[in-house]
Amino acid sequence: MIRALACCALAAVACARGPAETADAAADADPCARVPGTPTAIGAITGVPSTELSGLAASHTVPDLLWTHGDHGGAAELYAISATNAVPRGTLRLAGAIAVDWEDIATAPCAAGHCIYVADTGDNDLERTTAALYEVVEPTAAPTGTVDVGYTRYDFEYPDGAHNVEAIFVDPRDTRAYAITKTADARAAVYLLPRVAGATGLAQPIAELTIPAADPRVTAADLAIDTCSTRLLVRTYGALYELRAAPTAPIAELLTAALATVPVADEPHGEAVAYAADGRAYYTTSEGTTPTLSRVAE
Repeated sequence: MIRALACCALAAVACARGPAETADAAADADPCARVPGTPTAIGAITGVPSTELSGLAASHTVPDLLWTHGDHGGAAELYAISATNAVPRGTLRLAGAIAVDWEDIATAPCAAGHCIYVADTGDNDLERTTAALYEVVEPTAAPTGTVDVGYTRYDFEYPDGAHNVEAIFVDPRDTRAYAITKTADARAAVYLLPRVAGATGLAQPIAELTIPAADPRVTAADLAIDTCSTRLLVRTYGALYELRAAPTAPIAELLTAALATVPVADEPHGEAVAYAADGRAYYTTSEGTTPTLSRVAE
């Protein structure tokens, strides 16, 4: 009844206003209205020792901070950059870790508070028998210089052979991690990734996405959940899509939603996307020398 009365009130206001004013009023009245804007260049990412940035994730412990990392054969390091101007803020080094082919990154709650998850899941030649997910406790302050950090490595394998994976996301409600395969035939499989310390877990296939892009290879993903919705960004080299569902929707339900095209900057080799910590914007960047960090407000 309250919702019905509210709708009647909005309708009465609409009758007294022009179309533009009505749209503005509806947006003001609905705090859950999410309409992505135009990509805005934040700045060039300089001073980071990688020309193949392949993932982005927003910090949930340090304001105005994004985490990124290099690609195949790079150092086992996480680079902190400012979400305001793309200026480097320091480096976390996973001492002793081997970055076979790090491809994506996510942040989510964990037993220690909040953690960073790095996907060592790239496999262009489909020859790896196992892949791995690294878990690093997220610091409460930006690193000064290069700081060595501890980590837990979770090895896993797929039940149906090798897959090339460049996109992961983690559900903050239960901390389960998911991977999306990178294929050229538009059918991307989604796997639930196990995290079994000291053993090789078995990934579980849970869904399949049909990617409508001319080049359907999935290169990154990120998940955001708030009181308004559950949203998943899925990007390819030339396009970006968003799936939306109710805030309580399980991941399996979210993955049945339609892929809506959303704005993305012109990034010829884009392999990174991340929602802002508050979910009201998202960031993208590309591989290359001094790539541009871009932001789209929602």
